[in-house]
Amino acid sequence: MKINIEKELFKKDIKILKIKNFYELDYLDSVYSEIDNLKHYLTDSETIIPDNLKKSRNFIKYISSVMRGKENKSGADLFVLKKELKKERLVIEKKWLLEKIDELSNK
Repeated sequence: MKINIEKELFKKDIKILKIKNFYELDYLDSVYSEIDNLKHYLTDSETIIPDNLKKSRNFIKYISSVMRGKENKSGADLFVLKKELKKERLVIEKKWLLEKIDELSNK
């Protein structure tokens, strides 16, 4: 899916929204693809301030772990992941990530 974006400001947010949407639709290959796109965007972008860069990279770290949990369904790993995420201060979509961990834990 190609979205033409004129404003640099919204590119990161749209990429994160696409990851969330693909996750909810259970399009796992698309989630991994968008995670990779976001990684490249963050590496190449010179306009993102350091705190937002850290928040975005932490989102990638945690959504990648959630994806591993979704595929492996390891409850112990999810417990540790949730504990780590709760302590993390700099992460985008923290509430959503915690909800996804809870959903996987309750399966």
